[in-house]
Amino acid sequence: MESTDTGSPRARAATAEEIPALLDLLEAVAGPRRRKAMKDLTRSILGTDP
Repeated sequence: MESTDTGSPRARAATAEEIPALLDLLEAVAGPRRRKAMKDLTRSILGTDP
């Protein structure tokens, strides 16, 4: 079967190691309240505290 990869970026899930950095980036652009909401969501999904 031939590859249909066009070299375009694809979405992927963040690894547990990447989540704290993503939360920091989110806080920088959206503020602390949004960071808390994302931290709570991450905790509920992973069952851990990032």
